[in-house]
Amino acid sequence: MYARVMALKRSNPNLKVLLSLGGATVSSGPFTNIVRDATTRSAFITHAITYLRQKHFDGLDIDWEFPGQNGSPASDKQKFLHLMQELRSRFDSEASSSGQPRLLLTGAFPAGKDYIDTGFDVAGLAA
Repeated sequence: MYARVMALKRSNPNLKVLLSLGGATVSSGPFTNIVRDATTRSAFITHAITYLRQKHFDGLDIDWEFPGQNGSPASDKQKFLHLMQELRSRFDSEASSSGQPRLLLTGAFPAGKDYIDTGFDVAGLAA
């Protein structure tokens, strides 16, 4: 699948391909480990940038269903915000230092108000 998608990207340079992490079938455990503290977040971000560039992805999509729920501690809501802010900051810095286009950052978010209120700092994410 990867080879086919990258072939499409080569034939259409405007095509943006993002790596998506998570999804409905992925437990919160791996995400809780990633956001545990600034050190683990930083290591994850460093490895993510390296991998995205090596594999010619245009960015990263985070699909955590859902911070502060499904076995994830309530503190993960704030830690998720930190992860997204730190990813954006590091993507900006990496683009400036490398001269490459800035990596895109997206997230898959729920529509239900209860999920949003429990797991996402919308104002912080929008800032």
